[in-house]
Amino acid sequence: MVKSPNIVCVAGPEELAEKALEIFDECFSRAVAERERFFVAFSGGKTPEKFFQLLGQSGKTQGRQWDKAELFWADERCVAPERHASNFGLAAGTFLHRSAIRQSNIHRIRCEHRTPQQAASEYEKTIKDVFGRCDVEFDLILLGLGRDGHIASLMPGSDALKITDRLTAAVVLSAKDYPRITLTASVLCSARKLVVMISGAEKQSIVKTIFTSEPRPDLWPVHLLWPALDRVVWLIDKSACGELSFEGSGTGQ
Repeated sequence: MVKSPNIVCVAGPEELAEKALEIFDECFSRAVAERERFFVAFSGGKTPEKFFQLLGQSGKTQGRQWDKAELFWADERCVAPERHASNFGLAAGTFLHRSAIRQSNIHRIRCEHRTPQQAASEYEKTIKDVFGRCDVEFDLILLGLGRDGHIASLMPGSDALKITDRLTAAVVLSAKDYPRITLTASVLCSARKLVVMISGAEKQSIVKTIFTSEPRPDLWPVHLLWPALDRVVWLIDKSACGELSFEGSGTGQ
C-alpha cells in the first residue's frame, strides 16, 4: 500500500510557525519522558524564522527542560557564525540567547576555519560522541524546501545524495555558492519525526511537482524522504499550496 503524505495546510506564516512550535513541544516532551533526552536538528532560511522567534518568547518556554535538549543543525553554509548566511546565526539571533540552554548542549557545525571535508568529519564525530552508544536517531528534524527541491543541503546533482555509509557530507557544487555541510539522507530518514516547513508563492511550482511526480531523488532530493513518509509532517501555507488539492492526504500528526 502506497503511503500518503501527511500534509497540514495552514493559512499563512504565523500559523505555520505556531503549528511547528506545537509539534516541537510534543516531540520534546515525548523524548524526555521516553529517554530523558531530546535530540533535535534545525535548518535555516527564511521560513523557520517566525518559529524561532516564537521559540524564544519567554511566555512560550514554560515546561521545556532545556538541560535535556541536544541541539544540532541539519546543514550549514561554510561561513562564520556571525554572518547573515549562517543557519546557526539565525538561531542564535532569534532564540538561543533567550533560552536556558547550556553551551555544551549546542552543537553547531564548525566550518569557518576548516575545509568542508574536515568540517563534515568533525561534525560526524560530534554527533557520534553526543549520541554515545545510542543509535543516531533524532527525535525531531525541522527542514525547509528549496525551489529546486533540495532539503537540508542535499542538492540536485550532488554526490552527497548517494552517500549511505556516513552521517554527514560536504557539498561543493559551484564557486558562486558557499560550500555546505549536511546531514545525509540516511540520518534524515532515521528520525522519529520530520517537519518540512514550506511557505510562499514562489514554492507553488516545486510543491506541485514533488506531490504529483514519481519519486526522483536525483532531480528532487526531497524525494529521499519517501522511505520515511509516515514520519514526515508537511506544514504548507496557502500561498505555497496554490490551487493544488490535497484531498486524501493526511491532515494531522
